[in-house]
Amino acid sequence: MDRQHWEKMLPIIQAFLKGENIQIYYGNGEWHDVEDDMPVAFFGNPSDYRIKPKTRVIKTRRALMSRIADNDLIVTIWCDSYSTTQKDWEQDPKFLRWLEDTQTHEFEI
Repeated sequence: MDRQHWEKMLPIIQAFLKGENIQIYYGNGEWHDVEDDMPVAFFGNPSDYRIKPKTRVIKTRRALMSRIADNDLIVTIWCDSYSTTQKDWEQDPKFLRWLEDTQTHEFEI
């Protein structure tokens, strides 16, 4: 291992020392969290280590709504937000019914 290896590993090691979550890629298509009791030497390929990405959870729910003009039915996606709640949607005169329970989606940001 040369200086370039350790230059690439330095941000990972610094994050690890600060208590941030680190992940290791074992080549199976998945990243695995480094646990506190797991021995980590940081000797592998720098591209096999990363700071665990932050995630955002979004909740969605599909509703059946009517269009007043021609009585067609349309599907609207409800997104978890501060401005619109499920109750707001249910009070809308075009709201007919929910099509499914709330779905949770997690995305890396």
